[in-house]
Amino acid sequence: RAAAALLSKIRRDARENGGNVVILVLLCVAECVVRCVEDIVEELSYFAYVQVATRGFSFLDAARATYALCKFRNVRAIVATSLVDSAVGIGSLFCGVVAGFAACAAGAATVPTNTSQDTKNFAATASLSLGAVLGMLVAGSVLQALRSGFATFCVGYAEDSEKLGTWFPSLHRDFQQRADDSPGDNQALASGRM
Repeated sequence: RAAAALLSKIRRDARENGGNVVILVLLCVAECVVRCVEDIVEELSYFAYVQVATRGFSFLDAARATYALCKFRNVRAIVATSLVDSAVGIGSLFCGVVAGFAACAAGAATVPTNTSQDTKNFAATASLSLGAVLGMLVAGSVLQALRSGFATFCVGYAEDSEKLGTWFPSLHRDFQQRADDSPGDNQALASGRM
């Protein structure tokens, strides 16, 4: 994060001082690359923590195991968890909006009738804000647990997909069918390049 912040500051300073357009573009590209690397490291760390929790590895051994999974096994299932992150964020936001409006409706229903309009507006705004924040926090906590479960499931599937076939044959068939639908990854898996 320090590198991205430094590049961002250098880019802002160059823009404010009327810097060269080529330098600004190069700094922007460098900042983008650094942020992409940060995101990759963050995802690998997340899966390394899954290895620490499920297998009892040290973090360094877990990072090595996660790298090996990404290199040699079903990396698409592991990468798919980044989509789950988006679903968690959108779900939390949706729950926050619903909770905010529910709190606003409950607040409006319980405000005494002889209250001034300013007090009613304040109560509506406060209950909407508080409901939205609490709704997002609660939903985020619940959905993060589901995200962790999905990540654990993906790591387990990438390590030994046949166990899934023993315990849940229909789910295993669905996963295999999805994997068979992407010929590029299967060719890479078959040749051992992934």
